[in-house]
Amino acid sequence: MTSMSKTLRVLHVEDSEQDMALIARHLKRAGYELISERVETAETMKTMLGSREWDVVLCDYSMPWRSKRCEPERMTISSKPTWLVLFR
Repeated sequence: MTSMSKTLRVLHVEDSEQDMALIARHLKRAGYELISERVETAETMKTMLGSREWDVVLCDYSMPWRSKRCEPERMTISSKPTWLVLFR
């Protein structure tokens, strides 16, 4: 890793390991060193959100339970500003 790399803490709300790997590969190519976790359930997402600070939460819009739980106004992430990105 180069001296210009930046650590990025990413929580993936994603049911596909392949999709997570694709996103991780792009972020690494962009120069980020990743600390990441993948969750598939609302309960696990809630636990992980409370377990540490995240720089970004990437939420697959097509997750079956996602409809109301990944909305910014419903998520308590941390006291630190955190990006929430919804994608298809």
